[in-house]
Amino acid sequence: MANKSDLGKKIAEIRNIKGLSQEELAKKAGINVRSLQRIEAGHVQPRAYTLRVISEVLDFDLNDYGYNDNKHGSFLQQLWEALVVSNALVQSDERSYRRYLILGWVGGIIYLTTTIPEVVLEVMRWTGSLDGPSTFFYFLTSIVVMISVVFFMNGFVAIGYRFDNGIVVVASYLFMGATLISYGVGLIYWHPDELIFELLTVTQALLMGVIGLVFGIGLSRLEKHFGSVAKSAAILEIVAGICFILVIPFLLGLFLTIPAIILEIVLLYKAEAVVKAVDRDTAFA
Repeated sequence: MANKSDLGKKIAEIRNIKGLSQEELAKKAGINVRSLQRIEAGHVQPRAYTLRVISEVLDFDLNDYGYNDNKHGSFLQQLWEALVVSNALVQSDERSYRRYLILGWVGGIIYLTTTIPEVVLEVMRWTGSLDGPSTFFYFLTSIVVMISVVFFMNGFVAIGYRFDNGIVVVASYLFMGATLISYGVGLIYWHPDELIFELLTVTQALLMGVIGLVFGIGLSRLEKHFGSVAKSAAILEIVAGICFILVIPFLLGLFLTIPAIILEIVLLYKAEAVVKAVDRDTAFA
């Protein structure tokens, strides 16, 4: 297989022979310009799908340049590429990608600030002390939490795609889905009996524990890009996940998620700041 530096130079060479600019090639291939720039500079090894569409646009055979193009690959690889192709984040430009990150950390702040009133209202619900106004506020808070989680996690979906971190992408989608289902079930089953309540609580704890572990592992792979912020968030997510799985230290897990969320908000903010700097450098280049 050709190394990423030689491969990038060859792509740039053929693109120039074809008389295409980077913007034109990126548009035809359905990728963002920044990704193509990193590929041609040899900073990243392009995914199999990305390389295939580039080769199709430029009309050259990958095998002629020492790249073994496995068009089938493993099931997981095909699934990952299918997710990548279907997600608009991959085709978005730098400014669109930055908007995903901004919405992500803003959503994270909203999610964090609604956590305390949401817990208080949940306790009031199960103790039967909710009245008319507080019941309305409970429903409103639940809806705000669900919406903010979607924006928050979508920020990590963006980071996962940008840094080719499938674990973060999958864990983010799972967290979004689990949150929506959990809150949806809670709103539908307003007065479950004690057995159902305990079953739902244990199931939710186990599910969030597993997702937290996976998410933590994914965050640990971002350490080389975001340093101690990613590492610390990963450790907190993994420990909190273990607490949820063990069920008994459930409250400890809840407590640990607060600093984890704070660090994850900082991580999204740092990622947005990096993209902003790239936009500024590009504008003056």
